[in-house]
Amino acid sequence: MNRLKKTHSLVALVGKCLQFDQDLQELRLASVTLTPFDVTFRYPGELPELTLDEAPKAYILAEEMWHFLIEKFPKETHPK
Repeated sequence: MNRLKKTHSLVALVGKCLQFDQDLQELRLASVTLTPFDVTFRYPGELPELTLDEAPKAYILAEEMWHFLIEKFPKETHPK
């Protein structure tokens, strides 16, 4: 059995999911861009600098990734 290890790395998760769905290749660039934010801002400690230019771009990428993934699931599972 091929088990997933616990990770916050979007790059690792997308890479693992590519074994099942090559359409997820579209998420590779977004995952590389967003991965530095996934752990750093989640847990206390020293935060990296995030410019006013980077924040909206990261938000848009995350939103695009979310919508792309939601469309992969059956309609009845979509959030309302």
